Amino acid sequence: MPNVALCLNSSCVKINECFRYLAKPDAEQLYNMRMDIICNKNNDYGEFIKVKKGDKLNKSLGKVKN
Repeated sequence: MPNVALCLNSSCVKINECFRYLAKPDAEQLYNMRMDIICNKNNDYGEFIKVKKGDKLNKSLGKVKN
């Protein structure tokens, strides 16, 4: 997986379709602990990456809407 900072914001309205939240992390994965500050409704979710078919997702995070 490319080196993309993942998100841990479980209260985000986009978590069911967000790659940053649902992606399967690598062994040395980077996380942005305050993604909610830079990716939110006020900036039109500027850091949001939509899940695509074939993405490796962390299945333990729940159902994914494609």
